[in-house]
Amino acid sequence: MTAPDAEPTVDEVYAPALDYTQSPAIPTRTPDGSSTASAQSPVSASSENLELPGPDAVAESGAPDEPAPADPLENANTQIIPVANPQPDSADLVRGGTAIFEPVQRPKPQPVSTAPLLSNESGAVESNVFAMHDQMDETPEQPVKVVLAIGANMGDAQKTLSDAVNGLRETLGLTVTAVGPLARTAAVGGPEQQDYLNSVVIAETTLSPRELLRATQAIEKAHHRTREVHWGPRTLDIDIIIYGTLVAETDDLAIPHPRANERAFVLVPWDQADPEAFLPGLGGGPVSALAATAPDREGVRWLALDWLPN
Repeated sequence: MTAPDAEPTVDEVYAPALDYTQSPAIPTRTPDGSSTASAQSPVSASSENLELPGPDAVAESGAPDEPAPADPLENANTQIIPVANPQPDSADLVRGGTAIFEPVQRPKPQPVSTAPLLSNESGAVESNVFAMHDQMDETPEQPVKVVLAIGANMGDAQKTLSDAVNGLRETLGLTVTAVGPLARTAAVGGPEQQDYLNSVVIAETTLSPRELLRATQAIEKAHHRTREVHWGPRTLDIDIIIYGTLVAETDDLAIPHPRANERAFVLVPWDQADPEAFLPGLGGGPVSALAATAPDREGVRWLALDWLPN
């Protein structure tokens, strides 16, 4: 029996492919994209701590691979987007399935100024306030019919609602034309809490929707309204239900109120104050029909017609 052949050593495997006594040229790239080659200092095969590269690091020709280009991700201004969505005006590099595009400078959209320049008594400009203009900032040419829902369940709720009606009557640009009956209703949603007193105020206004919102919020604030718990107890709540026939929604306001068509504590007093009322928008319709089918209709405990002081 013959002895098995000895396994070749590392040097025997790689010696034919590598010659450490030569100085291979190291290709580099210049800024204009052309290639150059520079000589590397000779490396002795007997140098200490010499680490031989693995087979994957050796090209078929026996010469080391070119060094990898600088990582474009190191540039903090680089924008990365998927390959499937390239930008035709960007020069790209592809690495690991990701296209790395050089950022393209594009002009930013300029907001539309809806506020005048503010000046002091001497006429010097102090600041300029910019805001994006939308339908909620448009002032009507003629008075617009609006319906406001009011409610409270903390403290002397009836007095609070009476004071709120007076505050609305004193609001410039708002003319109150009718007030609905007072309804005692069970709370809908939120934590367990006391019954509410609710009513509606019908008015005409020359304020924009957002100006009307700010006016109602000022009255709420005067009665120490806070918004700490969603649908929680409140000293005073004033909601804009409709603003003419406007149907619009922004980050801070939705008209008509998105849940008005299913809230009996709004619909029942509104129907009593205006039997011909109509709720515009999706899910809207005649208020009398909506009031009769509202999910919380059974939560309306009673109505008081003459609840405001003379």
